[in-house]
Amino acid sequence: MREMKDSGVEWIGKIPDKWETILKKNLFTITRGRVIAKTEIEEDSKENYYPVYSSQTANNGILGYIPTYDYSVDSLTWTTDGAKAGTVFLRKGKYSITNVCGILIPKSLEHNLGFLHYAVSYSAHNCRRADINGYKIMSNEMAVIPITFPSKEEQQAIAAHLDRKCSQIDTLISNAQ
Repeated sequence: MREMKDSGVEWIGKIPDKWETILKKNLFTITRGRVIAKTEIEEDSKENYYPVYSSQTANNGILGYIPTYDYSVDSLTWTTDGAKAGTVFLRKGKYSITNVCGILIPKSLEHNLGFLHYAVSYSAHNCRRADINGYKIMSNEMAVIPITFPSKEEQQAIAAHLDRKCSQIDTLISNAQ
């Protein structure tokens, strides 16, 4: 059995003694997207058009497509406002995000982004705040939310295990529908 220690964060509790607790602002550059006019956005993908992700969570968050992109980096985005605030997506390739999306760009490639996706999702869900329109989790709030993580090898193993389990769950849901 592993030695455990207090994480220093009430909602996290105890963690394995070799794990770290780090604020997101120390792992990521954190910002938000930009205002993109609806008149700029095409509903269907075309050649040399790139996805625009918004705060919606349907269709993987794709609002539409534009002929330019703002990001060409693997990152995490999250929904900042509404009932689904704190929903986190792993983004790859070339894309843009709207102003109601936040983006977490890793400061280092030494961490497993798949693992960080799960860790950020869990922490964001636990730390979003109730608002008159549902929930919110703004950039300044996201920056100071702690996450815990292990060695790179453990990050990879945990992410692979969760990927398999989520795939199995998705298959069961699809079959039930």
